[in-house]
Amino acid sequence: MAFLTDEDYKGLIDQEDLEAFSENDPETRRKAERQAQEDISSYLRSRFDVAAIFATEGESRNSKIVEVMADLSIWNLIPSGTYRDVSDIRETRYKAAITWLCRVQKGELLPELPRYQEESGKGRTFRWGSQSLREQL
Repeated sequence: MAFLTDEDYKGLIDQEDLEAFSENDPETRRKAERQAQEDISSYLRSRFDVAAIFATEGESRNSKIVEVMADLSIWNLIPSGTYRDVSDIRETRYKAAITWLCRVQKGELLPELPRYQEESGKGRTFRWGSQSLREQL
């Protein structure tokens, strides 16, 4: 089942424009959505359980993820030759989505998203530090 629904696009793009961009082909839209999902996953994978994020349905989905994925999907649907003909709002919303993802990735924002579950008996440990300071000869 697809993560986004037709309702998720309402308020972001007119239905006629959405159909025109996807050439009335549901598979074209699903491909754009899969690309958007991978874009989001590439930013969030290191901190959040992206499989769990995209397995949620209905009202339990994170509304910001839905919005970002819809904006990225719309951007992916726009044919590359027509970028200059698309309204500035599309580009603005695309850049805002990427900026939000970057801020989440850096830890500047912490959305309510599922984190990885710890395996029983194993914590996520890491070693950090640096070498001892060397004296100059």
